[in-house]
Amino acid sequence: MDDVVAGARISSFLTNDIAILWVVNDAGDVLFAVEELVQDGRPAKVPRHKTIEFFRGAPKMGHPALVRCANARIGGEIYFNADGIPPGWVITNESGRYGMHPSRTPTHLHNVRLLFASMGIEMKEFFVS
Repeated sequence: MDDVVAGARISSFLTNDIAILWVVNDAGDVLFAVEELVQDGRPAKVPRHKTIEFFRGAPKMGHPALVRCANARIGGEIYFNADGIPPGWVITNESGRYGMHPSRTPTHLHNVRLLFASMGIEMKEFFVS
């Protein structure tokens, strides 16, 4: 993540094309992974590209795959905002199942950002209502 902030070009693949998903499971653990495609009802082990038209309607694993379709406290996405001042990583609650439920609040997202910060990963938070 630090290399992206420093401008490493190879990292633009992750920052522009691939969705990084995260959830906090029932036990309070943070889990994250790149979003993968589904092919013939099984994980294709291929990242889903956000910017390539071919992949837009393709089935994806999504947030439930991180917790084996169990409950989770909150979930969302992580992306890099190259236009930010300064440029940096952003964490959102943008998960249809776990992040944008009416019971989720900006405080929940803030607490997750603090969990990542405790691991040395600094991000700005953006709550989607």
